[in-house]
Amino acid sequence: SWYQDNAANYTVAEQREVRQLLVPVAENAADAVAQAAQARAGAIMERIRAGATLKDVMAEEDKSGKEPLEYSDFGFLGRGVLDPEIEKAAFATAAGQAVGPIASKFGFHVVEIGQIKQSSANSFTDVRAEVEHDYRHAEAAKGYADLSDRLATLAYEHADSLDTAAEELKLPIQESELFSRAAPPGELLSNPQVLEAAFSEEVLVNHNNSELIELEGDQAVVLRVTDHVPASVMPLEQVRERIVTRLRFERAREAMEKRGMALLAELQ
Repeated sequence: SWYQDNAANYTVAEQREVRQLLVPVAENAADAVAQAAQARAGAIMERIRAGATLKDVMAEEDKSGKEPLEYSDFGFLGRGVLDPEIEKAAFATAAGQAVGPIASKFGFHVVEIGQIKQSSANSFTDVRAEVEHDYRHAEAAKGYADLSDRLATLAYEHADSLDTAAEELKLPIQESELFSRAAPPGELLSNPQVLEAAFSEEVLVNHNNSELIELEGDQAVVLRVTDHVPASVMPLEQVRERIVTRLRFERAREAMEKRGMALLAELQ
């Protein structure tokens, strides 16, 4: 059923072998220059209708001393690769035929179509593994979305606890140690969205659950603060050595700057 409903996903799109000659024209070129380029592209198209190939024309034009043409062999291309105006003409041209001149912002194009690989649908047997993978992924995505919505609803309806959500959805509650905004532990709590929520007024001050936070990798989290130690000045005895070290460093730097200025004065 999934295969039938999504048949376009398992169809090999039509591809065409495309080659082109471009008579380049600068965007700000004078009208006379653009007209001359268009006429040159028209003459090339006439030679191709008479039986020449793009490569034949390219070889002849190289010997003419005129402004060089740009030759491109794109190989097999599907839709959505070429500029729209060129693609439209290329996919309306039969195999072994050419079309042009086609105007674009780059100049005038003459396009030649080689072989055409028609679109074809892969049989269910050929793509069964891919179909099963896609179906399971889609079902998992729907299940994840449903669980995320339910988690968000339960966390909001029972804003003073995570117990109800954990029990109903069979999700484990994980608890961190105390941490500061400047030094969050682990990848999850270091996430800017999670860190912002943890120290937000709604969570930290009002003691409510956070909103559902969507993370990369199909993960979502709701958090609440269970303990909070406000910021405070550390006792002097606890930081005495750090202060002493800092003062020594600053005084040494000041002495070094004075010595440096004195040396500079002597040199001058």
